[in-house]
Amino acid sequence: DGTFTANTTALPATIGPSTSAQAIWVDYDDDGDLDLTVTDAFFSDVPARTSLFFDNQRTETGTATFVQNTDLAFASVAYSPSSVQWVDYDNDGDLDFCVASAFLGAGNPLQAEGLPNALWRNDGGTFTEVTTGPVVTDRKLSQAQVRADYDNDGDLDLYLTNGTSMRSSGGNDFYRNSGPPAYTFTRESLGDATAPGRASNGAAVADYDQDGDLDLVVLYQGLTGGVGVDKLYRNDTESANWIRLRLEGAKTDDPASTGSNRSALGAVVRVIATIGGRAVQQRRDLVANDGFADQSDLAAHVGLGDAATATEVTVTWPSGLVQTFTDVDGGTEYRLREGEALVSVSAEDTGALPDAQRLEVYPNPARDTATFRYALAEAGPVRLTVYDVLGRAVATPVDGLRAAGEDEVQWSAADLPAGLYVARLDADGTTQTTAFTRLAR
Repeated sequence: DGTFTANTTALPATIGPSTSAQAIWVDYDDDGDLDLTVTDAFFSDVPARTSLFFDNQRTETGTATFVQNTDLAFASVAYSPSSVQWVDYDNDGDLDFCVASAFLGAGNPLQAEGLPNALWRNDGGTFTEVTTGPVVTDRKLSQAQVRADYDNDGDLDLYLTNGTSMRSSGGNDFYRNSGPPAYTFTRESLGDATAPGRASNGAAVADYDQDGDLDLVVLYQGLTGGVGVDKLYRNDTESANWIRLRLEGAKTDDPASTGSNRSALGAVVRVIATIGGRAVQQRRDLVANDGFADQSDLAAHVGLGDAATATEVTVTWPSGLVQTFTDVDGGTEYRLREGEALVSVSAEDTGALPDAQRLEVYPNPARDTATFRYALAEAGPVRLTVYDVLGRAVATPVDGLRAAGEDEVQWSAADLPAGLYVARLDADGTTQTTAFTRLAR
């Protein structure tokens, strides 16, 4: 009903006092519900503590309660994390655990000493700590982790912001992912974006110039925490292909409507493409907090390297609905509304005409009002009729000439009894039908 009630009697609220820095919702055990990770002891006057992991029991029991998971290999490790992330950096389909460690010891942050970051590779539920390579051996006051495919080659790279202290000189770092088979990281210069002696907090990515690669904004501060000048870095990656999905859940303001939340938070996008002669599966999870003091664009951006198309794109929605599309063209941003067809944003925005007749209804089930969305390849007479289960016509929301393209009409079902109905669209000598349910008030 749009209101909130505080949980004071069950996990995670009963875990006790903490100095938490970040909470992130993601289905890290891949059982179909959102689990919770909470980081602790960042910039505080207490010793480093372990992060906390809470497994959602909704799939197992039908009720969204939580059990603290202390069995994870890193659950007992006392980091000083500014941020953590769950991402599939090695393209094996499961989520790996990544930690940006802030500083060592309690007391004055100006005297802080940097800590190495941590990376735990997930191999089918078994976690192994990665102990070699600069991404886990460099010692700085790390803060924001921005993992994205900056070069569109088919794997997640890392841009890492760092603070400064009397014992740590700062300067942000960029680590390029080598890709298969090793998926190791190499530190590289990005010019001004990785210049030494600079202090930063958050950073985030989005394709602001719509050229197919991810641009970067960095929030700088003074060397002792004072005022800095934020910067926007335009990415001009050439040649590599890409695909981007912008998701929209079917849930509406109607309490009875079904489907996923409108922002599709918790959805999982998997893309398979042949890159460099081998089949590569990539995964993107839509999360609301992907780092420290930042939020990148929620669209799922996936690099395709030298592949012209994605062999398969699968979206698993928070509602449990799974949609799969094959042979999806690269170099395109798509909009996907839950349960509907994949639509090119360029075609949607430029008003390109559909190549076939189409009829959809939402929300479904509907209560007092339903919206019919339809598409016509050609202009002409259109008749949209609603029938009950006995085949009787009970309403005609559209009857007349209509232009080619997409249109929608709202229709009041308040006078009809609850039950199953069928909408029929007759236009251009063809017929489309779709069923929907009218709920009781």
